Amino acid sequence: DFPKATANAIVKINGGKTVTLNGVNFDDTVKGYNGVEIGLSSNNLPKTVNIKNCDFKGKIDNNAISIFGTENDAVINIENCHFASVSNVLRLSNKTNTTNVTVNVKDCIVDQWDPREEFEGFLICQDYTSPSLTEANKNNLFSPNKITVKFNNLIYKGEKVTADTSRRLVYVSYNNGGYQTDETKIPRVIIV
Repeated sequence: DFPKATANAIVKINGGKTVTLNGVNFDDTVKGYNGVEIGLSSNNLPKTVNIKNCDFKGKIDNNAISIFGTENDAVINIENCHFASVSNVLRLSNKTNTTNVTVNVKDCIVDQWDPREEFEGFLICQDYTSPSLTEANKNNLFSPNKITVKFNNLIYKGEKVTADTSRRLVYVSYNNGGYQTDETKIPRVIIV
């Protein structure tokens, strides 16, 4: 068990221009608040993140993968991974307000993400660094020119997610101001 009170995350990675997790399995006896945290306690942030062939079979109460920041022009690849029970699969925070970040999600399966309407989705973009709603709106950490998310063959609850799905995949949350629905403040989403 890796509860928030004592662990916050099962794996914490701070530092390195490239972060790669390949073939990592969290079996169904593993329980935790967050699975993997990248860059929370560092300003040495990655340019490339590759998470491939990983199986999150255990119950993750919050996010399977949390990436708190990257360099400009970063690429995040999440490929051929399985997520059994999570609140959100991925959290991005963009703490350094970088631009041109691409997230590629390919051939992934999610059995269950948070069913509560306010938390529903594959990806939460969470601004925890702006001290007020005014600053969060000014910083606009998750605008379409800063982050693009591409979904290719995402399976949720046994069905392929398509461009005409009514299910919310991505949402923006401000710690000091609730949720954002303005399209100029939400990442560009491409579904193929």
